[in-house]
Amino acid sequence: MTGVADPLSRAEQVMQVGVNLVLHHRSIDEETTQGVEWNEKACQTVEELCTIGLDVAVAGGINTDIIPMLLGCPAVRCCSRKGYHGSR
Repeated sequence: MTGVADPLSRAEQVMQVGVNLVLHHRSIDEETTQGVEWNEKACQTVEELCTIGLDVAVAGGINTDIIPMLLGCPAVRCCSRKGYHGSR
C-alpha cells in the first residue's frame, strides 16, 4: 500500500481477486518529500484494513512509540528489516 492514495479502496479491489494479506508501508521517500508519518490517521487506516477482513503487515519507520497505537487492530503484523526504527 505504499504510495496508494486511497488504501481502503485499493484493498477492496485486490480482495476481489483473492488477496487476503497486504503490507501497509511508510516509505522513506514519502516521509522526506510529503511528510508522511506513522500517526493516529495512519493507524486508523491500518485498523480499517483489518476491519474489512484483511491481514495487514506494517513496516517502515515502526518504533516503540507506534506499536501501542496498533495494539487495537485485530490482524496486524509488524515487519522489520533491521530492527525497530530508533529502538530504545
